[in-house]
Amino acid sequence: MDHRCGKRYALSINANVKTIKGHLDNSRTRDISEGGMSIEHHIEQLHMNEVLHIKLTSDDNAKQQYKLKGMVVHLSEDLAGIMFLRDYSVFIEQLLLKTNTKTKSEQNLPTKLICRYGTLAE
Repeated sequence: MDHRCGKRYALSINANVKTIKGHLDNSRTRDISEGGMSIEHHIEQLHMNEVLHIKLTSDDNAKQQYKLKGMVVHLSEDLAGIMFLRDYSVFIEQLLLKTNTKTKSEQNLPTKLICRYGTLAE
């Protein structure tokens, strides 16, 4: 089993999320890493282990879209932890470069690492 962890980057951009039941409106990312991301949501709309199709669109360039596939591995009142089901490291790096995003520690925010398979480390 792969337990790689990566840096987590605070990033708030539009996330068009499609579940088996339909789309979630007005979703936004809260942070992103090589292995997953957190999105803001309404708790009744998502379920643990649910597979999601996600299209990320930056606020300043709607033509630049990133299509990702992930699974819900954590749910809280208004936040879902998503583990990517494929390696999107190249796309994530491009997105972070285009948005000039810094790590949470560089932004003086609390740092947590999101690890694959739902393991959390601080």
